[in-house]
Amino acid sequence: MPLSGCPGEGLRAEAFVIRPCTLLINALKEGDYATASSLQAEMYDKVEEFKSLYDSYIENMI
Repeated sequence: MPLSGCPGEGLRAEAFVIRPCTLLINALKEGDYATASSLQAEMYDKVEEFKSLYDSYIENMI
């Protein structure tokens, strides 16, 4: 499928949410709270990016 140039196009759930979430869970299970804290901040940023992409999607719906 050709790329349309839409923001966020080509993002995969694995890279966007699933992998960082899994790493966060593993860090918490292992008691690595410094890594967990860093990953939590990363997840927050990703959620904010997702919100922005979703807002753009809603604004451009026909």
